[in-house]
Amino acid sequence: MAEYLVLLHEDPAATRQLSPTEMQALIQRYSDWVDGLRVEGVVSVGKKLKDEGGRHLRAEKGKMVVSEGPYAEGKDIISGLFVVTADSYEQAQARLASGPHLEFGWIELREIDVIPD
Repeated sequence: MAEYLVLLHEDPAATRQLSPTEMQALIQRYSDWVDGLRVEGVVSVGKKLKDEGGRHLRAEKGKMVVSEGPYAEGKDIISGLFVVTADSYEQAQARLASGPHLEFGWIELREIDVIPD
């Protein structure tokens, strides 16, 4: 089986209109979904990222330049990540299809390359 990195992308405005009760219900749906994947033994990492956007690091003229992200004009943030195991992209896609994220965001799915020791 291969491992796949799952990046959850979303526009933060997509869930701002949810009431506290609706937001709690959505969080519960995510928890139930990930718990189900864990029970199946196909998720090894599952993390929600903080909404504050983190930092962007890049080099300019040989020095690290740090800026806070995401940029104000950006409408796409990565809100969470998972590592799932599957035999193929299609099987990984099928495992992700039942989750709530596609209702308001999109998922980036990347196979993790095996680097020999």
